Amino acid sequence: MDCRNLEITVVSAKDLEDVRVFFGKTAVHARVSISGKEATERRTPTDRHGNKNPAWNFTTSYTVMETMLQGSSRMLVVKLYCDSNAGDIYIGEVHISLRELFESAKVNGGQKSSQTGLNEKGGSVGGGGGRSAVMISPVMKGGVQSLGSLTIAYSFGEMVTIDNVLMSESIAPLLLQRRLSS
Repeated sequence: MDCRNLEITVVSAKDLEDVRVFFGKTAVHARVSISGKEATERRTPTDRHGNKNPAWNFTTSYTVMETMLQGSSRMLVVKLYCDSNAGDIYIGEVHISLRELFESAKVNGGQKSSQTGLNEKGGSVGGGGGRSAVMISPVMKGGVQSLGSLTIAYSFGEMVTIDNVLMSESIAPLLLQRRLSS
């Protein structure tokens, strides 16, 4: 089975919608997942100082199969929430296909703005012989563009082959992540 390591850094967000009903600062955290599946969800620490411009520089990684990079259905999902005494308040989210991430890194090795679709100069992130890039995407809410943007940096490792693993594609990333981290 051919797979790669995908390392994602949720860098920051800018000009987010203020969803607080009452006075106070907007304390924001992000939840990162593959295709919105709870089993793959990772949570950033809460930024209590950035208000509508939080910064996390939170890095996490996933093992993704090559087949997940070929179709458009597998998505990186980043949901943004404001911490509140009454529970988390939804701000918005970003969906980017793993295929788009892979192809952008392969072609650019720099920065791409999803807002304009244009490539911008930007340094690569990560190291080694993998593919890396920085992407800025608009935050969406209910299918329409909300306020603000999200910046992520990411890199794909070299392709590796893992033998003797028989399982369905939907559960393989979870089991491979556990197996490789042991």
